[in-house]
Amino acid sequence: MKELSFYEFTQLTQREQYDLVFTKGEYIDSSVKNDVKFVLYKLYSFHLGAIYNCLKAILI
Repeated sequence: MKELSFYEFTQLTQREQYDLVFTKGEYIDSSVKNDVKFVLYKLYSFHLGAIYNCLKAILI
């Protein structure tokens, strides 16, 4: 797959975005506050954040 711009990334389905971030994205850092984990990824030329509910082990 060619490198996407952020705009092109936002035009993908949620499932396509998820798959792309977790297969091609580079983990940068994370932090936890209460029951929420914030994770930063770099994908191509932009950064993305993922938010997890630690108690339910789900991506929100």
